[in-house]
Amino acid sequence: MEELCQALAGMGKTLVFTSGSGVFMKDTRGDWVSDALAEDDPFEPAPFLVGRVEAERIVRAAAQTGVRGMVVRPPAIWGPGDNGQVVRVYRTVATTGAACYVGSGLAVYSSVHHDDLARLYSLAIERGAPGALYHAAGGEIPWRWIAEAVARDPGVPTRSLSMEEAHEMFGPVGARIYSACSRSLDQRSRTELGWRPVHLDMLSQVEEPRLRALAQPDPAGLKAGPSGHAFPGQCNLDASKSGRTVWKRIEARYECSSWGPAGRWERRSSRISSRPRT
Repeated sequence: MEELCQALAGMGKTLVFTSGSGVFMKDTRGDWVSDALAEDDPFEPAPFLVGRVEAERIVRAAAQTGVRGMVVRPPAIWGPGDNGQVVRVYRTVATTGAACYVGSGLAVYSSVHHDDLARLYSLAIERGAPGALYHAAGGEIPWRWIAEAVARDPGVPTRSLSMEEAHEMFGPVGARIYSACSRSLDQRSRTELGWRPVHLDMLSQVEEPRLRALAQPDPAGLKAGPSGHAFPGQCNLDASKSGRTVWKRIEARYECSSWGPAGRWERRSSRISSRPRT
């Protein structure tokens, strides 16, 4: 990033760097915190995100060398075709027969619809100030509330995962994201750019056919390919090992094979075997 900014120095070009609100996420192990950060509030970044925070600093400082550098920090993004929070909870249904969350499930990420986020980028390019940083918060919903809404669709229970179970299912990065709080305030975006989100209800996605399809397990099982729980930028998990561990550790009262004739999961009288599935 530093080399790019040096190459653009003195040219008056616009450079918008996309970061993310994960830089100030708090490891709460599934609990809620009251802290919500505006654009220039101080924070201590997670060690594995220090490089991203440094890239933000370089882009913003480039304003002093004739680069119209700005940073946008989106929170969790949702909307048609997304891979967001609701999608990920539906995938836990396919894996465990339950809509899962970590710990108390009260951890929250601020969220924004991708159309609202696109409009923020447009406004930043049109009227954003050199060196500025912009947040975009359209709402926030705890993971447990998401799980409860998803669970009602196929008629499955919700389930709280321990941190150990979360690590086994999602990998270390995914488990941290599922259990952390990252709450954004976006005063600068609203006051300087006049930005306002239009799409506020992330749970409006529940019952979409594309999401219901994600709750149906792949007949080939988790060994078929990389884990569907991986996050963008996250190293792929060892799907075979992850699948064996998940089925060994997490018991659910639903047979993860197919939807019942009424379009809902069928309850079985016995628990899923604690032995690995093949």
